[in-house]
Amino acid sequence: MSERAVSKKHYQQTRGKIHLCASLRKSDSFVQLCIESKDELENKEKYLKLLTEKEKIHKKFGEELVWEEKENNIRCTVSSKPLNIGIAEISKHTELQDLLTIQLIKIDDSLKEYYPWLGVV
Repeated sequence: MSERAVSKKHYQQTRGKIHLCASLRKSDSFVQLCIESKDELENKEKYLKLLTEKEKIHKKFGEELVWEEKENNIRCTVSSKPLNIGIAEISKHTELQDLLTIQLIKIDDSLKEYYPWLGVV
């Protein structure tokens, strides 16, 4: 991974109104679905609708996820619990890549039936 790809906060693979990303920090990492259009009301509506399916989504993912509605609904997220491996652990980058790939596939599989009404093509 190039130094350019890593910010002080985290690295995101994609950006858009609704996207999946892998976030890597110094000492931990996680994957998440981000709902972040410029329309705060739209973000809140999509997040709250998805929240009604929380138990079903957790069951499909295989564990509980972390649900966050950010201030002013500019960004709402559904995240995996953090892995205890971060970008600082250079010797574990291959393991981290494998774990994040597995989690991205799991979160995608858990959420894909909701993509049509979330507006994901």
